[in-house]
Amino acid sequence: MDTIKKIFICIFTLMLISGCVNIKSKYIQPNIYTIQHHPLNDVIKIKIDKSIFIKEFDVGGELATNKIVVYDRNNLYYHNYHLWVLPLDELLTNYISNRFTSYNSFAKGVWTSIFSTSPDYILECKINALQITNSNEENSVEIILTAYLHKYSTDSKDYQICFSNNYSKKENSNDFKLEKMIMIVGNIMSEIIDNILKDIIANL
Repeated sequence: MDTIKKIFICIFTLMLISGCVNIKSKYIQPNIYTIQHHPLNDVIKIKIDKSIFIKEFDVGGELATNKIVVYDRNNLYYHNYHLWVLPLDELLTNYISNRFTSYNSFAKGVWTSIFSTSPDYILECKINALQITNSNEENSVEIILTAYLHKYSTDSKDYQICFSNNYSKKENSNDFKLEKMIMIVGNIMSEIIDNILKDIIANL
């Protein structure tokens, strides 16, 4: 009986080891992506003696994930093995904050969290579409964004909308490679954010 038990234990152990090996062999390393910055625009040189708070991006719906979403003509697909380095709302918030900081346009700082003092401006952005399309008809990236700038009023001790504007751009590609489409996302986002900064400066 002891011999049978020993044989059974050995067989069971071998099955467990074999199972672990199979699990490891099936593991797929995900590809992690970030949004690259386009070179800074030499035209934007003004420095403002103010501070600005960047609210977390409102992405909503199917984009509120770190999975990259790709659309075809009628459907959308979440890529389990192609991921943003952060959830998209956090990634875009950091992206615009870093780009504004690189321009050094706000002498009193670009904030992503509010401290004891009130910032001079609050920028609120909503992504209406960030659509990477791969279909028989086209390969493209389209971004539609709405931005609201709130200015602090010393009279009312509250914020009032200084301006709001819609920004959009679509760029087609001859073929579909996800790395290339992510690069296009960076090009479009950099251009849109630069236009937002220009509009902020124009409305001061």
